[in-house]
Amino acid sequence: MKHGRTGSRPKAGVRRRTAPAEAAGRRFSRLVPTCGTQSLQTWLTALVCAAGLLLPGTLRAQTDVDNVLLMGRNALSFDDNLAAIHYFNLAIEARPSLAKAYYYRAYAKFTLEDFHGAETDCTEAIRLNPFLTDVYRLRALTRLNQADYTGAADDYGHVLTEAADDATSRFNRAICCIENKNLDAADQDLDLLLHHQPAMLHAYSAKAQICLERGDTLAAVDWIDRLLARNDRDRNAWEFKGRYALQKNNYAEADSCLSRAIALAPQAYDNYVARAQARHAMKRFAAAMADYDEAIALVPEHFVAHYNRGLLRALVGENNRAIEDFDFVISLEPDNTLALYNRALLREQTGDLKGAVADYTKLIELYPNFMAGYAARAQLRRRTGDRRGALDDETVVARAGLDITFGKRSRQPVNKVRKRDDHLFEHYDMFVEERADTARLIGDGWFGKVQNNKVEGEILPMFVLTARPHTATTAAYGYTASLHMPELTAMEKENGFSFTLCLMLENKPQSLAATEADIAALNVAHTTAELLVRSALYRSIYDYEAALADARAALQTDTASLPAKMQIAAIHAAQNTVEGEPSSREMALHELDALTEAFPKAAYIRYNRGVLRAKMNRTEAALEDFAAAAEMDDRLAEAFYNKGVLLLKAGRPEDAIPDLSRAGELGLYGAYGLLKQAQRNLRKK
Repeated sequence: MKHGRTGSRPKAGVRRRTAPAEAAGRRFSRLVPTCGTQSLQTWLTALVCAAGLLLPGTLRAQTDVDNVLLMGRNALSFDDNLAAIHYFNLAIEARPSLAKAYYYRAYAKFTLEDFHGAETDCTEAIRLNPFLTDVYRLRALTRLNQADYTGAADDYGHVLTEAADDATSRFNRAICCIENKNLDAADQDLDLLLHHQPAMLHAYSAKAQICLERGDTLAAVDWIDRLLARNDRDRNAWEFKGRYALQKNNYAEADSCLSRAIALAPQAYDNYVARAQARHAMKRFAAAMADYDEAIALVPEHFVAHYNRGLLRALVGENNRAIEDFDFVISLEPDNTLALYNRALLREQTGDLKGAVADYTKLIELYPNFMAGYAARAQLRRRTGDRRGALDDETVVARAGLDITFGKRSRQPVNKVRKRDDHLFEHYDMFVEERADTARLIGDGWFGKVQNNKVEGEILPMFVLTARPHTATTAAYGYTASLHMPELTAMEKENGFSFTLCLMLENKPQSLAATEADIAALNVAHTTAELLVRSALYRSIYDYEAALADARAALQTDTASLPAKMQIAAIHAAQNTVEGEPSSREMALHELDALTEAFPKAAYIRYNRGVLRAKMNRTEAALEDFAAAAEMDDRLAEAFYNKGVLLLKAGRPEDAIPDLSRAGELGLYGAYGLLKQAQRNLRKK
């Protein structure tokens, strides 16, 4: 018995011949200029549905691949990369040997920052047709974004053998050489580029970067000055000059240069932090405070801005507000000794003696030989009436042979900064150095930003029996992913109710009140199908006892009913979460184990067991289940997604990327947000 997905891979297109698709790197012509994005998508969907009326046996043969490619290009022209991937999937399914379809899909994936998936498609396109130069360009960019500089350089080398005057490819190859520390080769490419195109300003920045790699800072500044002579609106150049001046303690120049950079790019939050340090050194405290405020407004979780603002607030006497900043820092790094020490001093000054004692206690736990901490805590304990505690602390200090007298520490303006990982107590009042990320010298002017949507990194829920009116669509029930079960189709004739049973991801109903009204109308249920319909409705309003009773009754009417057994397991799994019964999940796991043995090829059973195991913190077992489900049904996007989520949480972003890429390719577009996170985590390793 085969357990597949409903609506598995429509193979449809419009039967009208068109010209071949152009290169995906260009903006595409709008063939239906009077349509908006939504109406165009509706139009395309209608055409595909109309083509779907073809007989299944002739569907693949009738698919007009050129027109499906055109539909994908139209979607790209409206920046609808998700719809474009759908159509390119159709073209690839109809004609797997078509290199351009892989290339276009790679371009769409690249715009969504699915660099792994885009590279895979480019590689397949090159395998099918190694003479498409544009594919090498695109694959090089995917590799650049994955820090595969050797592979990217190889691809650019191939492009330059065909197009030696391609300035972009030569520049990007130089960047690859810089990243690989092959500075001589980078110099050669950039010198040749500047000889033929002296107006290519990015090349000046790259030459400056080479000088920095060689330790020749003065030469780097010279190249930046050459760049500014040609274009005084280059934000990166002003930022470089400002940070260089800050390192040299030329605070006025640093302020001036960073102000130019900020004027050109007001959203570049790190420049506010750097300028605040310069202004603090010049004792322009109000201006420095304003810069920290601006940085935090742009990035509320900015660690360095909060820490440094806390120090500045303490310096100017805003102790309570300084404590707020250190509260935030400690919430991010509970063991940050210098933040704890600063907060302890501030709490003492504001009269929060118990809070100060708590901070010193934490410091002493981290550093048991911190005698100054014992002495300070002893004084605080005496002031709060804890004589026994004070005596204990004083005994520790006396045994150490120390005579420490604490007075009020007065803060003085400091110009020095420390590294973030420097936790020496004598540096408690030094600002933290903010290191800006290394600037990428390649552009990212691609359209389509679905991957920037916030996606919660939680696994998707189980597939459960869902009852929906015959007239309703799955889309009306929230998440549209559904699975086809032959057993449900077979039961449809014995279902006397106006509901269809399907297997869908567990989701809240549209209206609890409407569902309750439906249940009231179904006061009599006799057949297995009717009992399961009512059980599904009860489950959707969280009446698990009634749902379980109907599911068990359904199993009595048909002792071999797979849907009934799955429903019982799903209810048991849910009961633990809602009602707090620890044994119910174990019961559900036992039931799913039995179903897995009875139906070893049912992907959705393995998927459901993976979800349950993941919720029980059995991560490795869950990963095995999701991998098995994905192998059984390579279109089960939810299995790929959940596997990717678990791998990402386990700190294995390199393993998560292929699964998240596949999930996004199959239409689960929330995966692209997590894919971006995985790639960011991978770069941090």
